[in-house]
Amino acid sequence: MYGPVEGRRHDCTVLSMSRIMNTIQGNTSLKHYCLYGDPAYGCQPCLACPFPNAAPGSLQATFNSSMSAVRESVEWSFHIVKSLWSHVSFDKKMKVRNCPVGMLWLVATLLTNCHTCLKPHGNQVSLYFSLLPPTLDEYLSE
Repeated sequence: MYGPVEGRRHDCTVLSMSRIMNTIQGNTSLKHYCLYGDPAYGCQPCLACPFPNAAPGSLQATFNSSMSAVRESVEWSFHIVKSLWSHVSFDKKMKVRNCPVGMLWLVATLLTNCHTCLKPHGNQVSLYFSLLPPTLDEYLSE
């Protein structure tokens, strides 16, 4: 997980700051994988994006539709964190100079992942992808 980053930063800037593209390109065990991102990122060797102007009914349109549904799962993850730890979504209190916003979000995410590991079927995201989460011991030992 990368961050925290100020909310006013553009997604492309955050992607660049994270250096995740360099990590993926430099790791031979990840050579068969790529990230899927918004078209604003621009397609790169390890970053796929939607096909522009895909004709309705085409394979490209089907791909775009399928991947759009997958992108929604990222939003589900944010919702799960916010529903378990409501204080991280209380905008009036979550101000940079009032509290350690980044640390609170990182801890809430870690605890959400632990919570998911303890549930027999994981959460909405793991069910969507038909994947079981690791055990808590496996997750915390990595």
